[in-house]
Order: sequence, then C-alpha cells, then structure tokens
Amino acid sequence: MIFLIFSFGCSIFLSVFGSLTFWKVQHPWDFYIPIVLFIAGFVASIAIMWIVIDIIGRITVRRKKEYTKVYKLNRWILNNGMAYIRRLALIRCKVTGKEKIPHGTRYLLVSNHLSNFDNFLYTEKIAMHDNLAFVAKKSNFKIPLATFHLHKNLYLAIDRDDLLQSLQVMKKASDFISNGVTSYAIFPEGTRSKDGNLGPFHEGVFNVAIKAKCPIVICTIKGTNQIKKRWPRFTKTHINVVHVMNVDEYDGLTAKALSDKVREVIQYDLEKSAL
Repeated sequence: MIFLIFSFGCSIFLSVFGSLTFWKVQHPWDFYIPIVLFIAGFVASIAIMWIVIDIIGRITVRRKKEYTKVYKLNRWILNNGMAYIRRLALIRCKVTGKEKIPHGTRYLLVSNHLSNFDNFLYTEKIAMHDNLAFVAKKSNFKIPLATFHLHKNLYLAIDRDDLLQSLQVMKKASDFISNGVTSYAIFPEGTRSKDGNLGPFHEGVFNVAIKAKCPIVICTIKGTNQIKKRWPRFTKTHINVVHVMNVDEYDGLTAKALSDKVREVIQYDLEKSAL
C-alpha cells in the first residue's frame, strides 16, 4: 500500500505542478497535458522506487553469505514489493480460514501451484503478518531486484535434479523451523500445473515437517492461472486455509503416506468448491 501511495502521490504532484508551470494548461483543448504528466509521473515513480530497492539490496546483501535470521528491512521491502505487483496486476484475492494458522508457531505451509503469482499472494496475505519464506527453484533467484532480498528473508533455492542438494535444502528448512527462525512454504508439485489439475507430489517435501515436528498448514489456491489471460481486467483469486495438521495427526507416518494424505485433503477442497 505504501508503494502504491508513493506512485500515485508522485503522479498527482507532477500532473498538477507540471500543468501549472513548465507545461502549462492554457486552453480547454489542452486537457491531455495533466493526463500525460500523470502517466509520466507514475512510470517515473516506479523506476525510482525499483532503483532504490535495488541499491538497498546490493548494499545490504552478500549473496555468498549464509544468513541465519530474517532481516526486518528486507522482509518489509520484499513483502510490500510483492503486494505492489499484485495490485498492478489487478488481482483480487479472497482469503478464508486464515484464523486457523498457528501464529507464533513455526510451520510448513503446502499448497497446489497454478501460477508464478501464487507466491506473491501467499507473501502478501500470510507472510506480511508472519515470517514465512519459500523453498523455490533456482530460477526464482534470478528475478531482478528481488533476488537480494530473498536471501535475507531466508528463501532457499532447490535444484530438484541434484538429490544431495535437495536433501541439504530440506534439512536447512527443517532446522530453521525447529529453531523458531521462520516458517516455510513449499509447493509439493514442484512446478505449476499446466491444465489446472493437481499433479503428483514430491514426497520428500514432507520430511521437513517430520524432522521439525511442526504443524502443516494445508492450503489451496484458485484462479491464479487466469491472471495473464484476463489482464488488464481484474482477476478474482481465492486462498483457502483448509486444515492445520498437528504433529499428533501424522506422527509415525512415512513421508510417502503423509504426502498422500495431504494430497487427498487438497484434492477434495479443489473439487468441492469453485471460485
């Protein structure tokens, strides 16, 4: 919201100031001048904001360093930046069941995966109010501007083609949860669904919860696969916190059995309700 207020503030200032000074509105048919200045101010404010964010990231983050805590400034920048992009993408997101989340307790959040916008929505709607990082594929760490802040938010890059590296990442996520540093969100499908149907799960994901002995927050997300098709129209999306599985509900289960159980919960919720 702060980023959006900044953008509109700059736009309005340039539109009014410019119309009265360097590019004056002198005739009724000059109505286009404030409009052009408003758009120019909006674009310029976005550019300035991203440049500042990039500079802060480059100054405060060392990519090769192993961070062991979440830094508030970088968390604030990342969360608000994703919320800003969500608004520019004209996404409306309804959240239900959020009261089920055990705030103050570290947990593993799992969800189906439909779009690149999924983590943006989870970041704004859940991570904005609670420490929540993602285990994500390496390509996500090449996103301009965000990559620096991902490191200080303890996002973990996983290479699913490298079994040893994947195991190390999962152990690190489990350790951070166990030590109360941050919660983690993982998409067990490992990739976006191309047809909207729930894909097979990578069972190794659930070793994070088994080793950390933490609650599993089971969510579904709907509608995000329509965002690119509908833009610049608004798109309605929905995040539902279906169930929070406490340790006693899965204690003694193997990763495979737990994976199947969680997948059934997600599949049932996706089938029973539409947007």
